[in-house]
Amino acid sequence: MPDILHVLAIDPSTDIVGVALVTVDRGGAILAKSAAFDGFELTGHLKSHTTLRHRLDRIGAIRSAMTVWIRDNAPGIDLVAYEQQTERGHYATEAINMATGAFLCLPRLAGVPLEGVARVSACAAVGASGVYREKAGTTSAEKTAKKKRLKQAVIEGVNALCNLQLDPTQDAKADAIAVGVVAGRKAWAEIKAKEAKAGQGSLKLRASSARKAVTV
Repeated sequence: MPDILHVLAIDPSTDIVGVALVTVDRGGAILAKSAAFDGFELTGHLKSHTTLRHRLDRIGAIRSAMTVWIRDNAPGIDLVAYEQQTERGHYATEAINMATGAFLCLPRLAGVPLEGVARVSACAAVGASGVYREKAGTTSAEKTAKKKRLKQAVIEGVNALCNLQLDPTQDAKADAIAVGVVAGRKAWAEIKAKEAKAGQGSLKLRASSARKAVTV
């Protein structure tokens, strides 16, 4: 069994995508390095470019940049994790679904186990679930303020957990790292559960063998 798991985590978007390589060891220690890819910068689009064609162009540009980053920074990947774009019962947009599919189908990720992570789980992993569960209010200003508070809470939680210094503009990186933390911890829990079950089976086998030896 491995002593370290390398999780490639993705926060999908058609605008700015966060990507992180999160390393989680058997004891729970976490290391992370991350990047963010701005589709507007990569394509030269303006914020007003919101048509499906513009979004597809950004997805393609981000996908190419991600391919290079993964090649240079993630030589070994045990698990791919991505944030599932649902928010309290709402479904992801068609563009987000296309972006998620495009990023997960990178050739480098073929055959690697995949784990979807809910937003609420990612927030909880870094101590931001309290802000996540706050009522957003009814006005646009109240909803915007809640989003800003949540972004900041995730960034602060990731910084504390991984000993990083992400600034308030790096929420895409923080989101990706939080997703990787959830997936890495879950994977270790499953590995340890299998090991414990295998150990119990081995003990039963030895006990049965011992009883047979005594009988003989």
